[in-house]
This record gives sequence, structure tokens and C-alpha cells, in this order.
Amino acid sequence: MGLEFYRAETQGKIDYSESVGLEAELQDFLHKNRHLFDVDVKSIYEIDPYGDTELDAEQIEKMINICGSLKKNDILDAYDEGENAKDIFGDLEEILLRALECKQKIFAIGD
Repeated sequence: MGLEFYRAETQGKIDYSESVGLEAELQDFLHKNRHLFDVDVKSIYEIDPYGDTELDAEQIEKMINICGSLKKNDILDAYDEGENAKDIFGDLEEILLRALECKQKIFAIGD
């Protein structure tokens, strides 16, 4: 299981060719190690991996701050694919920033 993040004005207008994926294992890693991070990562690990979640501008801004911090955090090095995790949060930060610039929402779609 995992999440795919998309940007769009509405869920019906999602361009499925542009997304950022977040594996359930990485979400679990964040949850289990939440006390080690210098930011509150619950906005990421609490997203339902089985459902669809819509993030508004306020939530997007919070996620941008989290991604920025996680990209630089050495704790992710303890994750099996630490460098890949940092890349994922960099890619997620980019799609979040583009959503704000375009006045769009982010949709986290679970599989």
C-alpha cells in the first residue's frame, strides 16, 4: 500500500501522469520515529493510505515545511532507502509548491 500525491483544482481534473508516490513503509517509518524529527510529521503519517484525502492551502503549506525539514534530516538515513526517501520528499515539496502557485489542491490517493 502507498499514497500517490496529485495536484489539481478538483479531484475530477487530476492529471494522473504527474504524481509523487509515498510507500506505506516510509509512512510507517515516520510514525515509528516521529519523536526523533524536529517537525511534527503526523500530517504525513496520518493520511489514510486506503482512502482519498484532499489537502487545502493551509495543509499544503504545513506539508511544504515538513518536506523541507525531512530532506535535510539525517534520521532518514536509518530508513532502508534513505537517499530515495529524501528524493521523494524533495519531489513532494515541488508538487506542493506548484499547487500553491497554481491555486490548486493536493489529492493524496491511497491504493
